[in-house]
Amino acid sequence: MYKEGQGVIKNFNEAIKWLCLAYERGHISVTHDIGMIYYNGEEIPHDYAEAAKWYRLAAERGDPQGKLDLGLMYYEGKGVSQDYAEAFKWLHEAAEYHNYGEAQYTLGLMYHNGEGVLQDYAKAAKWHSLAAKWYPPAQTALGDMHYNGEGVPQDLVEAAKWYRLAAALGDALAQNRLDGIDVTQFKTEIIERVERDRLAAEQGQLEAQLRLGFLYHHGDLEVPIPRDYAEAAKWYRLAAEQGNSGAQSSLWMMYRNGYGVPQDSAEAAKWRRLAAEQGHSGAQLSLGNSYYHGEGVPQDYTEAAKWYRLAAGQGNIQAKWELTLMCSAGVGVEVRNFSEGTSPTGGVDALQGTD
Repeated sequence: MYKEGQGVIKNFNEAIKWLCLAYERGHISVTHDIGMIYYNGEEIPHDYAEAAKWYRLAAERGDPQGKLDLGLMYYEGKGVSQDYAEAFKWLHEAAEYHNYGEAQYTLGLMYHNGEGVLQDYAKAAKWHSLAAKWYPPAQTALGDMHYNGEGVPQDLVEAAKWYRLAAALGDALAQNRLDGIDVTQFKTEIIERVERDRLAAEQGQLEAQLRLGFLYHHGDLEVPIPRDYAEAAKWYRLAAEQGNSGAQSSLWMMYRNGYGVPQDSAEAAKWRRLAAEQGHSGAQLSLGNSYYHGEGVPQDYTEAAKWYRLAAGQGNIQAKWELTLMCSAGVGVEVRNFSEGTSPTGGVDALQGTD
């Protein structure tokens, strides 16, 4: 309550006081929240060493966000001595077992730069590709690898695709990369690619269907290929019917907004749920929001927390924030009381999701 200013004046010193008291009474799930307050330094001085201490407690009890943040502190040398081996250990757990995009991206950087591991462009491309589904810096990094032919075939069109995705999400470096691309060469390559993709897509090739859907969804004024929502929906549908969560998410948005298809809330809800069930973090976040606010579905905080957890586990920053608010307020989670004689540090499950 003090952390978010819910019903009281926002006061981070009071928030730390009560969070530490909760920790002493066995609610060890608050360890990451305490670390985050020290790290952010809102209304209290930054204390990276203290943040690292609490992040370690969170990480050692299996908290995925704690693993990510502790790994990043070792990678950057904040609050701890820079240690790439420790960074890799915690980031790999967050990336491999919890699918956190920022962890995957940082592993990609480590393999690309040979930081604590042998330089390996193929492994760098693998991790950047995983993170690029939702993390703009990884999209830019993957664009660089396609542009330079590092760990992947050199491909100007593929590089431009990733740069554009990142630039649309506000990544300034990606926009800078786009400005440096040879327009004439790009036009020639993309026209040839479209023709190849159309043949492959008509034969059911998933990646070609996705590329055509994306191309017609956004258009390309430089080639020029005009935006055509109906054509985009056609290719997205074929890919979505093959189970691709990205295409399912795109169809959800098109039915919601009436782009290229009749506006249809039922169809939009169907494709959003399918995308969420397939692991699309944006759809999971949206579904969590709907359950939290009771929009289109019965209000259900437990169900909201479930979908926020799934999205947060993939590195979705907004979902992490929503889940933190719910945990801090005790909404959608079950706080267990400890009987006398119980060790105050023995309750790993002190704060559980009720799902």
